[in-house]
Amino acid sequence: MDLEEILKDLQKRFKEPYPEFYNRRIIFWMDRDREFEDEIDNLEIPDVKIIKMSENNKFRVKKLLSF
Repeated sequence: MDLEEILKDLQKRFKEPYPEFYNRRIIFWMDRDREFEDEIDNLEIPDVKIIKMSENNKFRVKKLLSF
């Protein structure tokens, strides 16, 4: 899968209406081979916040997702 396919799929998922009683959509993306590590910084999807989790920010990410 290339970055263009991933971007199209993500855009499609974020455009879908929320299920009942939901007010946000969270998608976790695991890049085990780190093949998209550099490109993720250039990825732009309207109204989407991209958060890269690392060993140093796990608590911050947990806090963001809790609210």
